[in-house]
Amino acid sequence: MRKENVTIRPSLTLPEKISMTKFLFSSYFTTPEGYGDDTFSYTPYLKELSEITAFFTYCVEGLTFEPLSESPEESNNNAESGIESIYDAVKDDTELMASYENVLSPDSRYPLLTAQLMDIRKDVEDMVDFEKKLLLSKQRDALSELLDTLKNKINDIDVSGLDINEFFRAVGRPENKEV
Repeated sequence: MRKENVTIRPSLTLPEKISMTKFLFSSYFTTPEGYGDDTFSYTPYLKELSEITAFFTYCVEGLTFEPLSESPEESNNNAESGIESIYDAVKDDTELMASYENVLSPDSRYPLLTAQLMDIRKDVEDMVDFEKKLLLSKQRDALSELLDTLKNKINDIDVSGLDINEFFRAVGRPENKEV
């Protein structure tokens, strides 16, 4: 990472707020490698990493991140973008992290940006809550569908020719045992 005239932006534009919100929301639901698009993991543990990455992507100017090396170990973090992991680059920089924490504090020197970031956090929380409810309702729908299918199959069974005595002779009569 290179630093040149690093400044914190006083505010975000509407398109930037939308992009940042979508970026943060997408970090809560990730597709495990090797699985299809309909399989995902709920990953709230990526919240801090994503918030720091988004902050230094959208709110800070004057940072340039280095291209990835050809080493697979080093390429793992941010292979899709072709640049080093923003989080890894800034997390140990005390000056940059202090500016991040300052913006998030109630006595921030950037009140508009701080308010926007708090609004974005709330929007992300609302979106995550909505998505979780949506996913749970889909699971309930699938369970209801399974139960309806089982009920229909049971209703389709013709018991008119069933002789219960013949059944018990074949499988044995249950014993009434005290528990």
